[in-house]
Amino acid sequence: MTARVIVAEGTALAALFLVLGLWAILGHAVLGPDVAGLPVPYGIVPALEPGS
Repeated sequence: MTARVIVAEGTALAALFLVLGLWAILGHAVLGPDVAGLPVPYGIVPALEPGS
């Protein structure tokens, strides 16, 4: 492999991990509880709101 290919693969992997990390952090902090592993905003699923 050439150096250009190696750099491109490294950049793509770094971007992927950055996106996954932000998804995990923002999903838990902003969007609410996990349902089947996916963050669900409170307003979209009222039955899942705390205290309901």
